[in-house]
Amino acid sequence: MHRIARRTVFLVGGYERKTADAFFARLKSQAGIFCKTWDVTYEQGPVAKDPDRNAASAEVRSALADTSVATRFVLFDLDDMVTRDNNRPFSIRLWRYILAFADYLVTGTGFRLFAANWRFGGYFLFPAMALAGFFIAGLLVARFVSGFEFAFSQQVGAVLGVAMIYLLGRAFGRRYFVFHLMDLWSFSREFLRGKRPDMDARIDDWATMIANEHAANEADEILLLGHSTGGGIILQVAARAASLIVEQGRGEPAFAVLTLGSTALKFGLHPAATRFRSEVEALSRHGQVRWTDYQALIDIINFYRIDPFARMGLTHVRKGAFPRVLRVRIRQMLDRAYYRQIRHNFFPHPLPVHFRQFAALFPRSLCRVFWRRAV
Repeated sequence: MHRIARRTVFLVGGYERKTADAFFARLKSQAGIFCKTWDVTYEQGPVAKDPDRNAASAEVRSALADTSVATRFVLFDLDDMVTRDNNRPFSIRLWRYILAFADYLVTGTGFRLFAANWRFGGYFLFPAMALAGFFIAGLLVARFVSGFEFAFSQQVGAVLGVAMIYLLGRAFGRRYFVFHLMDLWSFSREFLRGKRPDMDARIDDWATMIANEHAANEADEILLLGHSTGGGIILQVAARAASLIVEQGRGEPAFAVLTLGSTALKFGLHPAATRFRSEVEALSRHGQVRWTDYQALIDIINFYRIDPFARMGLTHVRKGAFPRVLRVRIRQMLDRAYYRQIRHNFFPHPLPVHFRQFAALFPRSLCRVFWRRAV
């Protein structure tokens, strides 16, 4: 196994609002905890932004004992897109969510999500159940007040009912990301149906960046990371990058894909996602492309003990697994008291997060990926 001295990492994160500056600040902060835990040194350079391709990067140098690795860390940025979706008028956001929810039900995709992982099915239902709860609470208030026989009781009840819906939305809708998840499921439907040309163009740009990096042949390893929704997007990015490398006569594609807490099946289980599935299947035909999928039982927003490739009904002719599925035991990585505190808290923000304990997630689950070859 050859030693890695120079690595290039490309990351697509989840569908969330996170600027490039905020992301790299968090990366540096968490790396500091990593260094204290594992006796590693870490240096991170300034952030360079490429707004034309919706990317940002930083040069990172890390060392362990007598080995060091220079990493060019590239973030594929979704912040502007998510922000635009979040800033649409609420009526439009609600209508698009209703379309998405109905689409997933009518096509049977929602039921397939439940069959794959019932907890992820609950995650799918959560925004609809929350909205229904707000409406029912408002209706009960309106009916309660209207039951009193005084002048304009029905009008007062209606006003108070609407006020209750609004207050619940303000108090709980934002705290538990109800409205953000509405946008997420709307985006998911539009993306898998090919109705997000902005996202499609972005994937093509990112695939070109990866193909160019591959052609430059300056990195000992190219690693493509995808987290949550990004776990699905990165597969299409990888497939198109591999296709570009072959089309341009640049040899056989050789890079690694790593997905963590991936929700790719919310695309892949939909009958309309034919392009997504065909691109993922095409990716498997490149023998030097490796894919590893990390899963965790406590994380409801992933598909634990599921082979996503096989679950999509896809086949490959490889001798080994594609992907290689590795399960992570969060319970064994955190302090027991802290684990009991967070294990049922699926929406911790904006509650304070104990980064020192949570940082153990990274070194224990990914240390082998980033360091084994370097040591």
